[in-house]
Amino acid sequence: MPHPNHYSVCNDTKWLELRACMLAVPPALRPSFRSKFLLNGYVSRWDSEWHYHFLEGGFTNVEWFDLKFELSPTEALVNDILAIGLAGFGTEHGVRLLGYAPNGTEARLLDWGDFPPPLASQ
Repeated sequence: MPHPNHYSVCNDTKWLELRACMLAVPPALRPSFRSKFLLNGYVSRWDSEWHYHFLEGGFTNVEWFDLKFELSPTEALVNDILAIGLAGFGTEHGVRLLGYAPNGTEARLLDWGDFPPPLASQ
C-alpha cells in the first residue's frame, strides 16, 4: 500500500530474515522489539517474543522496529543483522530499523557504529 508522505525502505523478506536471525540466537541474547505503525501512529509495547508476536499484524504498515539490547550484542549477531541490509540508525536503546522513511529524507543502511559495543564472539 503506498503511503503519500513516506517511501518504503524494507520488505517482508528482510523482516522475516531479521526474525530468523533472532530465533537463531539464545533467548537471553535476543533484543526486545517494539514497532510503530504508519497509518495510525500506534507504538507497541516492548516485546521479546519473536516466534509469533513479531509477525502479528504483518509488515505492510510498519514504519519502524526498535531493537533494545539488554545485553550488548555479540559480534556474530551484529554481523548477521548487518548482512540483511536494513536501513536505520542507533538509538538510546539500541537500533531503529526502518520500514518506511519520510519523503525528502535519506535512509542509510545500518553499520557497526549504530550498535552498542558488542560482546566477544560466542
